[in-house]
Amino acid sequence: MNTLLKNTGIKFGSIIAVFMVLTYLLIYFFNYKLMNSIYGGFLMLFVVIVFGALATFIAKRKLGGYITLKEAFIPYFITIAMGLLISTVFLFILYGVVDTETGNLLKLDAIELTKQQMLKFGVPKDQAEQSVAMVTDSNPYSFGTLLMSAATRVLLMAIPGLIIALAIRNKSEFNSPAN
Repeated sequence: MNTLLKNTGIKFGSIIAVFMVLTYLLIYFFNYKLMNSIYGGFLMLFVVIVFGALATFIAKRKLGGYITLKEAFIPYFITIAMGLLISTVFLFILYGVVDTETGNLLKLDAIELTKQQMLKFGVPKDQAEQSVAMVTDSNPYSFGTLLMSAATRVLLMAIPGLIIALAIRNKSEFNSPAN
């Protein structure tokens, strides 16, 4: 693997990890209920995708404007994986070890949010009760649950990365520039 690609991914992954940790700290100190915000979650995903795309564009520029699909995807993937995994470990430490009480309050808030969403979308009562029971029985800040969630997000966020890599790669990977 090209060290330039890896280093670019690590650099942007570190930046997004610091950004996410600082954002989670601000939310923790000012209004912990924002952790369950759907809009905040989408905003964080958008920011992570933008940083991954930026890492890809910078890598292409550093390679002299020529980049293959694989080379375009590597910095994106390293960026999002590193950012999401570091922020996941931080959430585990914060809500699973240091302040489990706030973690429990967030769980209660998630249960209430699930009830409201079920009513809002007109889900049948038995399915709504089943969904609420699943949220009630789970521990959202256990290491296993957080790690599974992070892995799922990394895999889902790889899809926009592949689209970005397809869009910016050189159209003919067989016609490399003359050295």
